[in-house]
Amino acid sequence: MNNLIIVGIIFFLILTSITLLILSFAQPKQKGDIANRLEKLKTRTEIKPTQNLKESRVKIEKEIENLRKRVNPIATKISTPKLLDKYQELLIKAGKYNQNPLSLISTQILFAFGIPIFFIIVNFVIIGSSLSIVESFVIIVIMFALGYYYPVAKLKRQIDDRHKSIFRSLPDVLDLLTICLEAGMGINEALNKVSEKIRDCPLKNEFDRVLQEIQVGMPRLQALRDMSKRVGMRELTTVVIAIIQAEQMGTGLAKALKIQSEIIRELRWQKAQELAQKAPVKIIIPVALFIFPTIFVVIFGPLVIGFISGK
Repeated sequence: MNNLIIVGIIFFLILTSITLLILSFAQPKQKGDIANRLEKLKTRTEIKPTQNLKESRVKIEKEIENLRKRVNPIATKISTPKLLDKYQELLIKAGKYNQNPLSLISTQILFAFGIPIFFIIVNFVIIGSSLSIVESFVIIVIMFALGYYYPVAKLKRQIDDRHKSIFRSLPDVLDLLTICLEAGMGINEALNKVSEKIRDCPLKNEFDRVLQEIQVGMPRLQALRDMSKRVGMRELTTVVIAIIQAEQMGTGLAKALKIQSEIIRELRWQKAQELAQKAPVKIIIPVALFIFPTIFVVIFGPLVIGFISGK
């Protein structure tokens, strides 16, 4: 078991060393980059990446895509309609409308076999570890499982981040939408104006998609329902229901949106207070692990050394 722990530590250190090595070759930001960023803030224009960076990114994406295509036949064989529907729903919630669920399964296969192969190379070729067959098999199985579930876990994290972004920007967007409606605009024109004025965020992308669907002939209420279903967020669903009810019953839409904005802003404030109350509890672990031992070493170290040396 000790050998298992030692190999795990060595494997972690090698991964950390490779990461630091990659970061060491990263070019630091020069003064010109800072000036460009300041110019961007002044002119509100996008700074395009350099041509070399674009080419490198395109090459990496092509290589990854080629690997996925090679694994796609295997992914097709092991996938089921239920699994494809589940992954399709996750991809839609993450805003990846053009991505095929088979590509996600292919990524899972690549990670599931790539990480254990990397471990085998590091363990038996580079380190030459003397792990037993059972210990090596246990580690490989664990890494296989972690590699298989990592893409899905990452996708779920992206969904959570997207929901948080929508939740943060929703009250301000509703306020702007209310102002447009009170100024005499129609709902379609107000949505278009809000989409133009707000910064680039997931909620803006959803509004753009709703406007595109309306332009191709889809009824407005159906487009809003589809947006609520795509995002899968309770607060946004409540807002869509309020809009639909106001449209169908002929009540004031601006007033309904204003009420929803106040409710969501209150929820946002409550969630911020909840996170603030959790912060002291979460900070206990790093303080106990990293700060307290250092303080004890600084305070009691000289005393222990003096006691051992008899001075």
